[in-house]
Amino acid sequence: MIDHSLLKKFFLSLTIISVPYVVLAEKSELWITPMTEYGHPDLQGSWTNPYQTPLERPTELGGQRAYTHEQAQALIDYARELDAARREPLDPNRPPPEAGERINNQADGNFETMPTEMAVIDGEIRTSFVIDPENGRIPRLSSARDIHVQWR
Repeated sequence: MIDHSLLKKFFLSLTIISVPYVVLAEKSELWITPMTEYGHPDLQGSWTNPYQTPLERPTELGGQRAYTHEQAQALIDYARELDAARREPLDPNRPPPEAGERINNQADGNFETMPTEMAVIDGEIRTSFVIDPENGRIPRLSSARDIHVQWR
C-alpha cells in the first residue's frame, strides 16, 4: 500500500525547491548582441581555439584556403607526435640550453594539451579562420600603418 501522506510531502518539497528556478527563468530577458560604434558586433574578449587552425593564414600558404586530406593528416600526425613527446618525463641530466637560445619562464611542456585536430568548416579543412580577403590575413588599418611608419 502506498503511503499518500509521504507522497504528498515529497511533491510539496519538490515544488518548494523548484520555485526559485522557475522564478529565475521567468526574469531572464532576451540577450542583445553588443555593437561597436560602427554598428558591427563587438567581438572583443577572450576567445579559445581548440584546433591547430590559426586565425590568420601563414604567409607561405598564400591563397590556399583549405588543406588536402593528405596535408591535414600530416599536420595532425606531427602535432600528435609533438604532444606525445611533451608528455614524456624530462631527463634530469639533460644539458643546459645552448648559448643564446631563448629561455622563458614557462615550464617545459606548459602542462597543457596541444591542439591536434584541424577545423573543418563547410566541409573544408581550413588553413585559417580568416577567409576574406583571399590571402587569409587581417588587413592592417591604414591609420595603424601610418603610426607604425611615424615611429620607425
